[in-house]
Amino acid sequence: MIHYHGGPITPDTCALKAWKGRHAFISFANPGQLALASEVTQSFALDNGAFSFWTKKRVVNWNDYYAFVGRWMNHPRFAFAVIPDVIGGTSEENDALIAEWPHGKVVGAPVWHMNEPDERFFRLCREFPRVCIGSMGEYDAKRPRSCRAKLRDLIRHVVDINGYSTMKLIDIKRLPVWELAAENSVLAMWYTGTHNQEALELAEAWGFTVRTMKGFTWVKLNQNAELRINKALAEGEITDFYDFLDLLNAETRMNGGNHTRANTEDLLIATRGAGLERKHAGIKQVVYSPLGAHSEKPWEVRHRLELLYGDVPRIELFSRSAAPGWHHWGNQCATAAVELLPGCAIDVVKTEAA
Repeated sequence: MIHYHGGPITPDTCALKAWKGRHAFISFANPGQLALASEVTQSFALDNGAFSFWTKKRVVNWNDYYAFVGRWMNHPRFAFAVIPDVIGGTSEENDALIAEWPHGKVVGAPVWHMNEPDERFFRLCREFPRVCIGSMGEYDAKRPRSCRAKLRDLIRHVVDINGYSTMKLIDIKRLPVWELAAENSVLAMWYTGTHNQEALELAEAWGFTVRTMKGFTWVKLNQNAELRINKALAEGEITDFYDFLDLLNAETRMNGGNHTRANTEDLLIATRGAGLERKHAGIKQVVYSPLGAHSEKPWEVRHRLELLYGDVPRIELFSRSAAPGWHHWGNQCATAAVELLPGCAIDVVKTEAA
């Protein structure tokens, strides 16, 4: 969790102490210390100032705020900006301001007020990488117990136990992947061993026919496996083939399981139409690779897919970072090629595949 310390903080010496090397939250209603925050923080975010304007009965021209965000959004320490909202307004009024927002969903964070329908919160969480929550009505900040209870109930619907956002299977099925896929194409999809049936249903919902559930099998090694194996080799701890097998087995990940302990993850291959021609007959199924960040998959599989099917247009869904020769979509990637929502696909950026 990142804590953004609000401003202004006076005098500037106190602001410097609070913000240096940390994170600041600067309001459009009082931006006097923004230059300071941009120099000393790890990151800063911009608040729309709606509550301050509302309490002071001031009318704000949101075009001025859009221009304000536009001046700062390319700063290397800029994190995000809060999309304008109507204090005490309706869901329709706030959705209209979201539709008017000119800076995209990676930069913008919409506001959900706690007196609004829960379903609006769930929808915003599906569409944006971050959502701001405003206390309102019976869930006023002066009633912290009711606020906490409400938030606990809501959050469990949108994130897992590690705090990562989730989607319901029905919503993933409604992502119009069929609009992105060529008439003859291939789907390569990761799944876990406890969700085989769901993986089959999802591939079929997207318009593909599963050809193999074992296109690739990733044997997960511990994060420091490379360091420890190299150390064992250098110090002569491995004297024969069986020593090596014992070490490799010791360095495979130990996950949960009701029977054997899981340490692999599989990728299925499904086709649409005639699929794609195989360009390389020597691509092997098993991949040994250490764990990366949460849910990060090994780059080696992406590379093997490139060799397997050659130079074709490719897109990685639920992506986090760019890779040469690939388009990307996901709420954690900065350069999404499309805006993909349940039931809707909109082109954003078109580039040539490498």
